[in-house]
Amino acid sequence: MTQRPFAIALCVLLISSALPHEAQAASYKKTYCGDAEFVTNDGASDDGGSIYPHLHCDSRWITFSKSDNNQKNFLNGTTFLKEQAIQACQDEAVQLPIKQAINKICSDNGQDCAAACT
Repeated sequence: MTQRPFAIALCVLLISSALPHEAQAASYKKTYCGDAEFVTNDGASDDGGSIYPHLHCDSRWITFSKSDNNQKNFLNGTTFLKEQAIQACQDEAVQLPIKQAINKICSDNGQDCAAACT
């Protein structure tokens, strides 16, 4: 009987390793941006790309945009840049919806950004 749970676990492992990476990992866009392409000071939005500041959200990365010419990519794949995230939270134009999203990203990456993001 001890072989049956092992066989089931092995099947699950083999099936999950055959899935594309996007299907295995949680989507950053869904997890942190309410499944929207942008988070502005007013919240999640699919048409907030011309509203600054904003977070630009993809399934594999998140970028803070202060303006069209000023972007900070602080989450890309498994790379998280805490200092970039804190700088985004400290921007004087950033309000609560963006700060909350960044704070959750920090927390989920084992970092404490609460002082800067509240």
